[in-house]
Amino acid sequence: DSGRACTFAQLHACSAWPHLNELLGRHLLAPAALMAVSIAYVSTSEVWVGSAVDWALLGLHRACTNHGYKIVGVSVIKFDANNPRVVVVLRFGGIGRDMIRCEEHDELDGYVPSAITPCVEGAL
Repeated sequence: DSGRACTFAQLHACSAWPHLNELLGRHLLAPAALMAVSIAYVSTSEVWVGSAVDWALLGLHRACTNHGYKIVGVSVIKFDANNPRVVVVLRFGGIGRDMIRCEEHDELDGYVPSAITPCVEGAL
């Protein structure tokens, strides 16, 4: 909110953030979308090195799961700009109309977004 840095308590409760739940609850994102969340946090909010990342990932996972999104990939970037920041990039996945069957990608249960791979379309 308004570029303010998150405290320990706010980081720990990120699954309940109103803006996040509003976005996910309206199902505005495609089942295979990428979502990036940038979070500033106060340096004293990390109980151990990397705890901001751990809490952000846990909270984002809870929020996404509660709204029916399946996370199949995660990337994290940490940097400092006035305050420590973390950017979490989530790749959603699952079986939907924009997914195709591809036997070569067993790690994704055989379904990958059609924009990423040249696999032949098959019946869902």
